[in-house]
Amino acid sequence: MAMSQAAHVRHTAKPLRVVSSYDQLTADEATCADDVIDAVQQAMSHYSPATTTSREKLWYSVFYGGWDTSKDLLSPVPVPPLDHQTLAALVGWLNQDLPPSTCALRKNEAKNKAAKKALGKTKAAYEFVETPPKVAVDRRQGRPVYLRARLRPTTNDIDWFWTDANGKGVKLAFIDLEDIDAGEKIDLATAQAWALDVHDTMVEEHARAHNISQATYWIRCRLLRRIDMTTGGQRPPMPTALDFATLEKGRLLWPLALTLPNLSDDVKKRRPRWLADNPSGENPPIV
Repeated sequence: MAMSQAAHVRHTAKPLRVVSSYDQLTADEATCADDVIDAVQQAMSHYSPATTTSREKLWYSVFYGGWDTSKDLLSPVPVPPLDHQTLAALVGWLNQDLPPSTCALRKNEAKNKAAKKALGKTKAAYEFVETPPKVAVDRRQGRPVYLRARLRPTTNDIDWFWTDANGKGVKLAFIDLEDIDAGEKIDLATAQAWALDVHDTMVEEHARAHNISQATYWIRCRLLRRIDMTTGGQRPPMPTALDFATLEKGRLLWPLALTLPNLSDDVKKRRPRWLADNPSGENPPIV
């Protein structure tokens, strides 16, 4: 019986080449995403050396989890944005219940006024008892306190924001600074250095996660295009410099802190080891 046309096509078609590891790349394929790799390394160049990503590590991420060129090409998963508490360092406890805020006083006054009115003039004269404003749980004595270092773009300076566990401001006078793990008192310089450490660590980790996720997707696109694979019946998109501009380059605060004349030397001497001989924070390219 004569072979059908479809069967003939399947029988004679050149089998598609499947690539499942970096070692299987040809020399041409291994360089098909060099501009992607260069863009990522440039975006990460002002972070600590441990955060900088080499070519081999980026290609490893491409095939991580068993992906190969026969698999679906999935869009990168967005990395959740950093919130206030993630960027703040735990530096001690409240040494007393905090006084109510102006807003809390206003709300309490309105509540008492409504309760007094509900009793009527006669009863209110001898039955009404004014209720004092309640202190929120996170603003009571013994509750944790955080310090966040924040960039002030207009003056290229650093603000120090003391907060309760809910992210609301606290005055330093109401705080006992302490190393929670060791149970030992700490000084202001230590607390500020911790805040800088936490900020920069979280910014680095967030940038790394975002940039590696994007780069993995772009390199897969380039590889699939190079070996002439389709995904979902279409050729993968071609990442360009416009895409690379979306790479995250969150600013670190330690390099800035070392240049501030109003920041004490006690803070500066606690700088990360990788900045000891490289205050600018710039790293040489990693290949």
